[in-house]
Amino acid sequence: MNEHQIDFLRLLCFEGGISGVIAIDDDRNLVKYLAGKALIRQEKAADIIYFFETQKFIVTEKNKKGRIVKIRLCVTSADVERLPKDGVRIFSVFIDWLNIERGISDRNERQSRMKDLSWLYAPILEKGKIAFMYIFVSDATVPEISPIYAASKMRIPIIICPRKTVGGIMKDADTVDMHLIEMARNHIAYSNITDIVIVSGDADFSPIVGSALLSRVGVTIVSATSALSGRFLDMEMRKEIEIVRV
Repeated sequence: MNEHQIDFLRLLCFEGGISGVIAIDDDRNLVKYLAGKALIRQEKAADIIYFFETQKFIVTEKNKKGRIVKIRLCVTSADVERLPKDGVRIFSVFIDWLNIERGISDRNERQSRMKDLSWLYAPILEKGKIAFMYIFVSDATVPEISPIYAASKMRIPIIICPRKTVGGIMKDADTVDMHLIEMARNHIAYSNITDIVIVSGDADFSPIVGSALLSRVGVTIVSATSALSGRFLDMEMRKEIEIVRV
């Protein structure tokens, strides 16, 4: 979206107030009213409103003459501030190290891929900017290939996730899912990212998809075919997410 469209959306949020609804009498012209507020031509305002409706940012109601008399907003002013400008995509990337490592069956290929993550980040950089990238590793299981080399090469932070404890007793089960999901949801809610990339085929991460879709954040799942959950395949069929097989 360009600055002009975003400024107009800010105006709609202001005019909608707490209710998120802009309404006007049947005999008046709501588009003309908003065009005057934005100091633009009426035709331009109509085009922008149509664009917002196709993007599902707003819902319009028309009278019998086909004139817009009510606009109901599906976004808030806080959402507007997080919208990407000029089509720039901003990515957060979350890597479940053990899941992707174990999903690559060929040992030589596994060593090559896990020591150099350019196959992962290079295609993303062609689409936009990587704002955040993290590697999640459990302290309960030692990976075959240490993530330290790959992490230091691209200055990727490594998140060490502690084992689960039940009643003060430590179990041989990791908390990677819990920590990754919590951090991903925080990025969706509080950062300006437009896309999130989950490098894992584990179905336990499917709640992230729901949070992202509600916030209009794109989702890409990167997974070895053997480790890819059928739940993600269903989402791909519904065109809710993009899947990259490695």
